[in-house]
Amino acid sequence: MVTLITVPMIFCASKGIWSRRDIDRYLAMRSWASPVMIALDSGRLRPGSSVKELLEIEPCVWQEEYGKCVIYHYTPKGSYDGLTVVTWNQKLTAASAGSCTWDWDFFDTTPAWIIEKISLINESRELQQRMPDYKKHFQEHEAKLLNELSETSIE
Repeated sequence: MVTLITVPMIFCASKGIWSRRDIDRYLAMRSWASPVMIALDSGRLRPGSSVKELLEIEPCVWQEEYGKCVIYHYTPKGSYDGLTVVTWNQKLTAASAGSCTWDWDFFDTTPAWIIEKISLINESRELQQRMPDYKKHFQEHEAKLLNELSETSIE
């Protein structure tokens, strides 16, 4: 009887499942079983795993590059479903999946300053399209941010 209670509790705790909603989100994630998602869920891919390990499991559909930070996407642009893996200096720092009805974070060790700079770069790119007369100014700002992301270390 103790085993019937203990084993599920250990499993849930190891996956970060603390509520009925978490169970539903976990089951939704597992129903979309891509090779990378299975590797993330099993712990084969974890923070610090290499990009080489990631891409050997499954090549990405598209990627975004921001200096040493590269974001690998495993679903087409505009898709309702998504699987994203963030890397810094060729090492995994974050992985998440989701759709319009569920989301699942495997891990996220990406420093906040990296996320902030990427957000500023994306904002700059959007402004370049909306304000073409100031495109050069935004490109210079973007280049500065990309340079900071290329030259900085988090180790």
